[in-house]
Amino acid sequence: MGAGLAPVLRRHGFARKARRFVKTLPACAWVVEVEAGRFNTGSTGSFSVELGVFHPAWFEQAWALPRMQRIMEPAADPPRIWNCLARESLSILACGDLHWNVEAETPVDRLASGVADAMTTTGLPWLERMTPLAASVAALSDQFAGLQGAWLYKMMAMFGHVALGDIGDAARMYRAADGDVITSEEMEREFGDWARERGVLPPRPLD
Repeated sequence: MGAGLAPVLRRHGFARKARRFVKTLPACAWVVEVEAGRFNTGSTGSFSVELGVFHPAWFEQAWALPRMQRIMEPAADPPRIWNCLARESLSILACGDLHWNVEAETPVDRLASGVADAMTTTGLPWLERMTPLAASVAALSDQFAGLQGAWLYKMMAMFGHVALGDIGDAARMYRAADGDVITSEEMEREFGDWARERGVLPPRPLD
């Protein structure tokens, strides 16, 4: 399917590396990766087209913390999909499915054309919308702020708010994450000093 996507993405300024396509912009990078299904055999299987927007300003805030370095992958050059703050599957956007299925009788040319059309009509506009860091952060905050068990996503949104200078919103996300999956004691130990340096938490009281 990469061959079907390549002409569309090339026209829009993407460079290709194997199954990954990347377009570098002044403040971010667009990433498109074609991922084969884990259980593909012969002419039967599935694939997905993953979309992402990599924001270096956000990544810098997250990577400053040892705890996040144990969770996140280092930033690749060019970036990979797992380096991205905003991520989505093209098949979910286009037709509500996690992936596209391929069978022996599947008309591959028609499928490739449909995927390319989906990229043009759905994928590229989504990347455009997520290009501003504020839009990517807002989407993550809105999705996960009130969801129990989404500690990591709340922290990812918090790093984005810090990168934007939205300290009040960063503090809100910190409070939402505090005690969600990890304890308040762990939050203080892992993130307390970092958060105080950036104004997310108030200074320690003087003795």
